[in-house]
Amino acid sequence: MANEILYAFIEPHYTTSVCYTKTIEGLMAGLEKNRAELAVLGDVGELPTEPAPVAAVLIGDKEAWIRRMIPALRERGVKPILAGANPAHYGEGVSGCALDRQTMVEHMVQYFCSAGRRRLASVGNDPRDVNDQVRVDAFLRQARSLGLPVTEADVYPAETCLGACIERFLDRVSEYDGALCVNDFVGIQLILAAARRGVRVPEQLFVAGSGNQILGICIEPKLTTSTLDFLQVGMQAVNIWSYLARHPEISAQSVSVPCALVCRESTACAPLPQYRAAPLAGNGATDLSVPPSILRMRRLEGCLLRCDVMDLGILRGVLEGLSDDRIAERLFISHGTVQYRLKKLYREAAVHSKRELHDLLAPYVTNLDFPDGFPSQPLF
Repeated sequence: MANEILYAFIEPHYTTSVCYTKTIEGLMAGLEKNRAELAVLGDVGELPTEPAPVAAVLIGDKEAWIRRMIPALRERGVKPILAGANPAHYGEGVSGCALDRQTMVEHMVQYFCSAGRRRLASVGNDPRDVNDQVRVDAFLRQARSLGLPVTEADVYPAETCLGACIERFLDRVSEYDGALCVNDFVGIQLILAAARRGVRVPEQLFVAGSGNQILGICIEPKLTTSTLDFLQVGMQAVNIWSYLARHPEISAQSVSVPCALVCRESTACAPLPQYRAAPLAGNGATDLSVPPSILRMRRLEGCLLRCDVMDLGILRGVLEGLSDDRIAERLFISHGTVQYRLKKLYREAAVHSKRELHDLLAPYVTNLDFPDGFPSQPLF
């Protein structure tokens, strides 16, 4: 390897969490396997310049801290690797290992729904935590896709005080039959607070957490939860660091770690349904968020990528309005070859006739004389 030291930066408040402990364990296990060392720094300015590291790991989940650290690393030419937050949230060029919280929440909503629980709430999410916002978005999207009467008013964020958040929810608990808590600690506190108010779990209210903490099986009823494998997050962060060090031409790499549901007494040990992915927005046939002109250009680009020299000659003839026989004569090929090639071009361009192909080409294509070797012979 070009670099035998992995440099890491840790969000200060993150060090008190179980997530941090497991992530560090995973980092150390991965570094031992790679025969490398960990160096935890407090400031980007402490990074060495000779040799400069290719990448560094950011361990934390608070969005403001992450958004401050990413450009600081980039200014020094260091690629950021996130261990604790989803890199997809921060745009291109950001690496990381993300727990698949979205699928986990979608599966949990399906689980509650399959058990007959339809009035659901999301409890305890921190608005400053990017991972919690992923959970909220997945909760609302999946509930709506299942036809559940859920709105933003059914999300109870822990903006300042978690206890106040739980009490706000319990003030309206008669409206609900299920609560998806951001983590096991919130789920445990909700079960205890519900008992003080005489709310029976699971008879009146299903409760689930996340994280599969030991405390979740020390309470009655035992807490339904999901796994969050932060040990794997740490190990995969090392793998990403190692890969980027060996392949500096690669700008970023991302890995997703699945989460598994663990069903216990707080949801009456209801059987777990098979997960079905939430439907994508739109009608499934066309991406309505993409302008029609861009969709046409995408089809045309895909067609041109698959053209060889003969295909380009046929397209020139189509643009000039030539008959199949005239195109065949010009290219010294048979009439049947022209028709065969045209059918292939129709398929690649998603059109059905020579007129449609002409109308697709005409607004954009004024030159089919490419430099030597482009396009290749053919690309696919």
